[in-house]
Amino acid sequence: MSFPLRSRGDDDDVRLGVGSVFSHLGVMIAVSAVLGLLVAGLAIPFAGALGVASKSATKSIQNLPQDLRTAPLAQRSRLLDAKGNVIATFYDQENRTTVKLDQIAPVMRRAIVAIEDYRFY
Repeated sequence: MSFPLRSRGDDDDVRLGVGSVFSHLGVMIAVSAVLGLLVAGLAIPFAGALGVASKSATKSIQNLPQDLRTAPLAQRSRLLDAKGNVIATFYDQENRTTVKLDQIAPVMRRAIVAIEDYRFY
């Protein structure tokens, strides 16, 4: 069995023998195997680094406290005289006073939820 192989400009048939075809096929398989090992060798360090990073992230997440606490909001400070009268009021960036939820008007609560939902979605 032989396979025709034509070269450019030649009208003569050049035929490869069965042994030559299997030889070429063997070389292609060997080159593919070597390149596969090369690609795998290049990918293994990245996979290892990804594994180490995910293990480290898992440990840091497990070390988080169960209930996350937030620092209290900054409040205004009042300077009083000896009789208890307010002399001055100090605040950093916002003049904030903490109130309970039932002290906030229902329309204001709905407005805050509406604007937060708008930004969330």
